[in-house]
Parts: sequence; structure tokens; C-alpha cells
Amino acid sequence: MGALTRPDIENDEINDQPSFAWGRTAFAFFLLFGYLPLAGILNLCTFSQGVPFTAVRLALYLLMCWVLVQMVLVWPFATLVHAQFKPSTTITQRTLVALALFVPVLISFCYFWGGVKGVDDWHELILVTIPPVILGSLLYEKTRKHSYFSTIVAAAVFFHVFLMNDVLSEYPSRWVYFSNGPWFYYVRTFFPIFAVGWWIGMTAKNSSCEPAVVVRNLAFGILGICCLTLSLKFVIPAVAAALAKKSVSGFEYGWLVNLLLFAFLIKPGPLTYRLAIALCLGEFIGLIIFFVRFLGNDGMAPSQLTSLLNSLAIFASVVLVMACLTSKRLRTAYLFRPPN
Repeated sequence: MGALTRPDIENDEINDQPSFAWGRTAFAFFLLFGYLPLAGILNLCTFSQGVPFTAVRLALYLLMCWVLVQMVLVWPFATLVHAQFKPSTTITQRTLVALALFVPVLISFCYFWGGVKGVDDWHELILVTIPPVILGSLLYEKTRKHSYFSTIVAAAVFFHVFLMNDVLSEYPSRWVYFSNGPWFYYVRTFFPIFAVGWWIGMTAKNSSCEPAVVVRNLAFGILGICCLTLSLKFVIPAVAAALAKKSVSGFEYGWLVNLLLFAFLIKPGPLTYRLAIALCLGEFIGLIIFFVRFLGNDGMAPSQLTSLLNSLAIFASVVLVMACLTSKRLRTAYLFRPPN
């Protein structure tokens, strides 16, 4: 049996083409809005008439969203930013850059167009903006078509702002839906997370990728979760408090654990491999305890929904990291000790 060779982590010519299928992308896009028909069938929410916009006016709103997204976000990103990436960057790194550029602009548009009533609406805007940008970025990575990226992001903005509105309820939309209980928000939280997990699974579980690519994608995926935690726990409350001229209360440091896990994954080796597995196990146990305590509470406040959203995203990421790191291929690659 031939000797194993250690993967070249620093190779600048790493192949990073994600496993892609149009059916999977369509399914993931459907999940972004699939919670609404499901909630209606299960009587978890009630739909009512909003402003009776004509079909022509709705079509003009959709065209406006598409043109703005294409000219302000997608085209500058594709021509000025994406073209400058080195071949060694992973798809996760490129998607995180797209998120960092797109999401603040989209949230600002939704805020100034319709206004938000409180910090809870800011949190809900995360569900509106992040998953479409991720799926649009994946589609652009495969096709290099600006129009596909713009269509996915513009459709999400149009749907949540002009067609069926609950997040920005101060702005009139064609239809309005109201929750009949906390289970609607559980369903609404699960579907976008599952859609994002579908994208992560297509990338990280691609058997054609080298182990170095898998670990790089996992590392920057964890960094993205860390940024999400910071946004939900600190940035959004700080911005909302500043706009309301109030002081920020409390600050959590749980995101430092994910930052440490990112550091272990970005420089893989026998020691950091074991430390990453141990850290994942610790997070897994801690999150199970959190879920048990959460389910034991009566009712669900908006702040608790935010904690659930963030914890579910972290839990899904930790499970995925553990599944990939404990696979035979990665164990063989990163526990190999090179000869003297």
C-alpha cells in the first residue's frame, strides 16, 4: 500500500467548483417562501387583503427592485470585486464578501422605504436578506450570469416588501399575514436555515473537492456564523438603540467560541484537528442544554426567537463540521504525520 501524502493547504490553484444542480437551487429558493403556504395550510397564520395594487403596479415594483439590485449591487460586485479574487479563495469566502456588501444595503433600503417599528423587525430582516444573497451568489458562481443573481435577490425584496408584508408592516403591501401563535415563527425560522444548510451541504459535502477545500469552506462558514452572531447580539441592538436614542444593554461573548473554531480550522494539522473536534463536542453539548431549557419555557418572546434562530444556525454548523471532520477522508488527510 503506497504512502499517504499530506494535502497541500497553501496551494493557490485549488479547484473549488461546487456541486450544482438546478433542481436543488430551485428547491432551496422555494424554501425561502415555502413556510407561508405551509403555515396557511396548518392554520398557523391568517392572510388578509392589503392595498389593492394592480398587476401593472406590482410589475413595476418588481422591475424597480430588479434594476436597483442589478445596478447598485450585482453589477459592481461582479465587475469590481469578484473579478479581483485570487484563485485560492473558496466559494465561502466569496459568498461572505457578497453578504458583507449586499446585506447592509438591502436592510437599509427596507428600513428607509417602509420603516421598522423596533429591534425585532431588524432581526426579521436578517431572514429576508441573507438566504437570497447566499443562493444568488451560488448561482452566480456556477453560471457567471448577473441576471440570475439579481433575479433571486430582487424577488426576495419584492416578495417581502411589496407583495406579502409582515416584516415591514408599516408599509402597505398587496397581502398581509398574521401569526396565530408561536409555532408560525418556529416554521418561519426553520425554512430559511434549512435553505442555507442546503447550500452549505452542496459545497462542503462535494466529494470531488480536495480535503483542503472542504476545510477552508467549513472554516469560513464558521466565520460567517460568527458574524451572524455578532450582528444579532450586538450590531443590530446597537444600531436600533442609537436610532431610538437609548443605551445598549448587555453583551454576549459566545461568538468567541466560533472564532476560536475558525482559527483551528483555517490552519489544520494533527493538533488543531483534535482541538476542533473537542470544541465542536463542547458546543454540541452546550446547545443541547440550551434547547432543553428553551423548550421548558412558557411562551416565546421576540428576543427568545432571535436566540433560537442564532442557536439553530450554530447547531447546524457544528453538526456539519463534526460530520466532515470525522469522515474517513479528512481523518486520513489531517491526522497523517509526515516523515522526518
